[in-house]
Amino acid sequence: EMCIRDRYKWRGSTKNHLTGYLGLTSVDSLLEGSYTVELRDAFGCVQSTNYAINEPEVLSLDETITNVVCPVSSSADVVTSTGNTALVLNNNLGTIAVGDVITGTGISGMVIVTAIADQNNITVSTNITASGNLTFDPPGKISVVVGGANSNTLNFIGNITSEGLDARAFSFSNNDGNTLTMTGNIITEGNGAEGIKLFPGVTNANINMTGNITTTGVLAYGIYLDTSDSNTTTMTGNISTEDATGIILSGSSANTTNMIGSITTQGVNAHGISINTSTANITTMTGNISTTDLASYGILVSGSDSNTTNMTGNISTTKAGSHGIYLIESDSNTTIMSGNITTEGIGAHGIFLSNSKTNNTINMTGNIISSGSNAIGIHLQNNSDSNFINMTGNITSSETGAYGISINSSDSNTVTMIGNISTTGAGAYGILLVSGSESNTINMTGNITTTANVAHGIYLNTVDSNTATVNGNITTTGTSSHGLYLLSLIHISEPT
Repeated sequence: EMCIRDRYKWRGSTKNHLTGYLGLTSVDSLLEGSYTVELRDAFGCVQSTNYAINEPEVLSLDETITNVVCPVSSSADVVTSTGNTALVLNNNLGTIAVGDVITGTGISGMVIVTAIADQNNITVSTNITASGNLTFDPPGKISVVVGGANSNTLNFIGNITSEGLDARAFSFSNNDGNTLTMTGNIITEGNGAEGIKLFPGVTNANINMTGNITTTGVLAYGIYLDTSDSNTTTMTGNISTEDATGIILSGSSANTTNMIGSITTQGVNAHGISINTSTANITTMTGNISTTDLASYGILVSGSDSNTTNMTGNISTTKAGSHGIYLIESDSNTTIMSGNITTEGIGAHGIFLSNSKTNNTINMTGNIISSGSNAIGIHLQNNSDSNFINMTGNITSSETGAYGISINSSDSNTVTMIGNISTTGAGAYGILLVSGSESNTINMTGNITTTANVAHGIYLNTVDSNTATVNGNITTTGTSSHGLYLLSLIHISEPT
């Protein structure tokens, strides 16, 4: 009867006294266990009640999820950690690195993770499958980051739209053996917003995509492998870029890229496929490559050795200096093409080797058609030595100075052609060897026809010890157009 209600005290299991008025004092953040609440008045009257606090329901991840939900609270933590639990997809936040913790409303949107944690840091993880469409806003956010984790698997069904600087759809960094399988389309808009990017140090990744990649922005490549090795990328679909290359390998080795689909690029220096300072990569493409601006090559191999490119399809370029296949300062590469090369711009050669030495091999089954002035069908220059070009098909050119085959300042190359050469522009020779080119061999089975003035069938100028064998007819109809024209030759015997 003498207890005073507004002077009760709360006592936790640690016997710490927490004073306050009833209704204004609470105890939280207690661990799992048994607790006693004692009520004691100023005269020593005591009443007590026992309570048990249990661990919240264990978190779990379904194989198909669209939202992470904490079963007890309205918020939860998404944790990226070392090991196999650092694969995170998030549409509200930027780059998510190993060790980062995202709390509360950061996961209120669509989030797909391989690790979640409750308030006591109990985590669960799994490989997952997600479905649905994603639109990332505000711009500049990376949708998938795989950092420092190995052997994860992500299966995604749906489309991804991303906008902003570096707003790439998928990126991998500093990891090994991760697998991404996607069915859907990728659309990015912004400079540096690649469709798929492998950062330096990524190895043994396996990327499978069925769908299209469309990018708008400078350096917004469709697929970009940057200093990454032994990865496999398989794509069934088309790549369309504006101001960027379709597929680029830079500083990378032993990668395999398989593409079934077409590549279309707009913008200066926007190549179809670019292999730069890379070795021993294999690129296989079934489809067409089309470029529509200046210096935008169909296939570019630059400073690279021992790569293999197999293409079944056509290459089309429309602007000046946009070659079909271009090898520069590269050795021992193999390019195999079944299809036609069509160039429209000034100086846009069909096949062009510059300063590329030793055992580059180009095997082509198809035609080369050029319609720009000085656009040569097959052109070797600047010490491009000891290379092999084998072509089954015809070379046709229609403008001034557009030779069929030209070898300039290059030695010991072998060109074998089964097909015809036809030129209609002034000064457009069928075959030209010039400027100290030595010991080259040209074997041609087919006819050479020129129709304009000063358009010789075969023209050798200041060269030594070259062999040109033509099993066919040479026909010239223009003024001063010789069938065989030899000028300033060194060590020449009587021609036969």
